[in-house]
Amino acid sequence: MELREINVEDVYPDEKNPRQDFGDIAALAESCMLNAVNPGEPVNPIVVVQDGGIYRIVDGERRYKAMKANRLKRCHAVVCDGMDEANAMVAMVATDDKRQLTEIERSRGVQQMLLLGVDPEKVERAGRMAKGSAARLRRARKAVDDAGDDMTLDRMLAIAEFDEAGDEDAVEQLASCRHEDWRRIAKDLREKAENERAMAELRSKAAELGIELLDSVDGMAYVATCRTPSDLETACSDAPEGTAYVAIADRWNGARVVVYAPDEADDPDASAARELADAYANAAEKALDSVRDYLVAALMEGPYPEKTMARAMDEFMGCDDQWSRRSKAARAVNASGWDGPRRIGKATCMAGVSILQDWLSSARNVKVAIPYATGADEGRPRWAVEYARAFRDAVALARADGWEMPLSCADVVAEVGAWLESAPEEETEEEE
Repeated sequence: MELREINVEDVYPDEKNPRQDFGDIAALAESCMLNAVNPGEPVNPIVVVQDGGIYRIVDGERRYKAMKANRLKRCHAVVCDGMDEANAMVAMVATDDKRQLTEIERSRGVQQMLLLGVDPEKVERAGRMAKGSAARLRRARKAVDDAGDDMTLDRMLAIAEFDEAGDEDAVEQLASCRHEDWRRIAKDLREKAENERAMAELRSKAAELGIELLDSVDGMAYVATCRTPSDLETACSDAPEGTAYVAIADRWNGARVVVYAPDEADDPDASAARELADAYANAAEKALDSVRDYLVAALMEGPYPEKTMARAMDEFMGCDDQWSRRSKAARAVNASGWDGPRRIGKATCMAGVSILQDWLSSARNVKVAIPYATGADEGRPRWAVEYARAFRDAVALARADGWEMPLSCADVVAEVGAWLESAPEEETEEEE
């Protein structure tokens, strides 16, 4: 396998290529003319297998057509003599002895292996992919063609996920966006799909129960929010006559059915506060999910989230009582005779994620504090204040480490922060 200059007239497309629409070849040909090293050629050379005096394209028919449009006589190509060299590519991708491959290089190598006809199980082992990923990668490659050369494996698999679902718009968004944006776009698209699925289930259950779902109601008291079919069935089982059910779906709080009862004695302000508390609790959960997703990626890939993990590690190690991890570690250090500084160090990858999850669990309890922050419940219990502080600190530290807070979470973060600012210190210490 080598990069070689060959005659364009000796290159032939593979008759088995399923692609029929090659897009705007003229635009690609024009961009190839900007190649300063080899004008008229693409930056990424085509990949061919030599068969006698001709070369069969296994990757890059669209680039080949662009070079033909530029009337090139000769071009550069990665030439494989046969399947032995294709299998050599497996070894190249699977081992990083000389230089660790970038994610783009690994992805490109895996895709070329599939195009060369390497056994899918070998490809999956070489690319360190889950079983069945090769078939999904083939699907993604068919959807985006050689644009996949500049995409990582996880991005390609995300494209396959939406292609399998028949969502052409999602595939287009993921294929055309900037590399640094694709994860956020994929997450938004998944949330949208999940909301649509959840609402379809709620509507199906409502039809089964004989419930009419409304768009809105006025002058009724808030009762509950149903996010699953079982929630809706429970709410319906003991609902008084005149109960109304409103279907709502948005990107901030997801798909749900809000239940209202005709209670004239109910305080409209209290009902509104209760509904707001439920919406904020859901937004807080999504905020912490987003924090987790961002920090997990940082722990697995970098850059290391210094501020967040310093707090998470401190809580993980615990205090100096005899049962804490800190105390156990201190005893081991003492036994070793070490008398130097006692740094905690960094927790990365899977160990860091485990510590992170422990730390975030206390912040997730904010949902039971939010009714007090919104006024749905009266009082300021000390435990509610502690949970609210854990949530506020988690968000603040994650932002300091580069996390970008979704707009849908801004209101709940501001509300919890304002409630904590208004809490007299002595009151939070005394109240149980």
